[in-house]
Amino acid sequence: MKKSLILIAALAGLAGTQAALAVPGNISVRMDCPDIANHGNERVTNFGTYLAGPGIERVGTGASTFPIWSGLIQSGQNIPVDLVAALYHNDGTSYDPNSGIVTCKYASSLAFSSFNLTYKLNNGLGGIVTKSSSEEINLMLMVGAK
Repeated sequence: MKKSLILIAALAGLAGTQAALAVPGNISVRMDCPDIANHGNERVTNFGTYLAGPGIERVGTGASTFPIWSGLIQSGQNIPVDLVAALYHNDGTSYDPNSGIVTCKYASSLAFSSFNLTYKLNNGLGGIVTKSSSEEINLMLMVGAK
């Protein structure tokens, strides 16, 4: 009988902990796109068949992480290896709440093709954009809800 009471008490305590963790709330996520110009490690590189580079992600007040953004070079696109000399610049951001994909857009001031880099947020579905610029996007995501 004592073992049964201890087991019931332990399970009740565990269920209370899970319920406390599942309380819905919002968390902010800031995503900074990779740069074209040499601003440290967050730089877009042309690898021939695809473009990629680390950006910056900050969830709430947590430490920054450096996710890799990437995009395929499509047949017929005219994208040179030296993106700085081609005068590429950040040209906008977007977010798809149905897929959790954040997109960084790039354009050239010369006659080169534009391109996009994307990153899929982990558990990033159903959010809303709270602020957006050519290089950064801020999202509000619901956490703790199913």
